[in-house]
Amino acid sequence: MPAPPGKVSATRLAALGRIAGARSDADLARLAAASLRLAEATAARERLDAALADEMRLALRDPEVPVLRALDRHVLLAEQARTALEGRIRACVAERDLERARAALSFGRATVLDRMVTAARAAVRKAADRA
Repeated sequence: MPAPPGKVSATRLAALGRIAGARSDADLARLAAASLRLAEATAARERLDAALADEMRLALRDPEVPVLRALDRHVLLAEQARTALEGRIRACVAERDLERARAALSFGRATVLDRMVTAARAAVRKAADRA
C-alpha cells in the first residue's frame, strides 16, 4: 500500500491544480472566441442571403431588363461572397472543434487534479489526527 501523501506533495498537487485550472480557463476562453467567430461568419452568410432575397423580390416587382441585369450581377457577386463565407465557416468550425477538444481535455485534467488535491489534504488531515 503506498504511503499517504505528505504535506509537501499536497501543496505541490494544489499548485498543479491551480495551473491546470488556469489553463482550463484559458482553453475555455479560446473556445468562446472560436465560437464567436463562427457565429459572426454564420450571421454574415444569413445577412447576405436575406439581402439577396430582398433584392430578388424587388426585381420581380419591376421586371425591366436593366433591373434584371443588375440582379444577375448581384447574384454572381453574392455567390462569390457566399463561397468565401462558406470557406471561412468551415475553418471556424474546425477551429471550434479543436478548441472544444482542448477545453474538454484541460477541464478533465483540472478536475482530476482537484480530486487528487482533495484526497491528499484529507490524507494529511487523517495522518495529523492520528499523530
